[in-house]
Amino acid sequence: ILQGALHHDGSSASPAQQAHQALAYMHTATAKARKLPDRARYRVLHRIFAATMKPYLGMLETWLFEGSLVADKRAEFFVHIVGSVSEGGGGIDGSGAGGAGE
Repeated sequence: ILQGALHHDGSSASPAQQAHQALAYMHTATAKARKLPDRARYRVLHRIFAATMKPYLGMLETWLFEGSLVADKRAEFFVHIVGSVSEGGGGIDGSGAGGAGE
């Protein structure tokens, strides 16, 4: 069922890219299974997908409400610490600037 969730082609994908790839694959597989008459397959895939999303959603909630990435010990989240504002790094591009429009 889960064959193909991660490519093992020797590419140097970051942990965040690998996590995105696995979650996107699971989402697509679950969405496709929902349209099939085999409801048992869909239920299994849905449970696996929901379980894989729990840590990700926990990191998202912590980042949104507490501004912390402490739970992302393997750098799998799509947001990364570039530097602190006091170090001149904290902007979108690491320059200390807020990004486009500033």
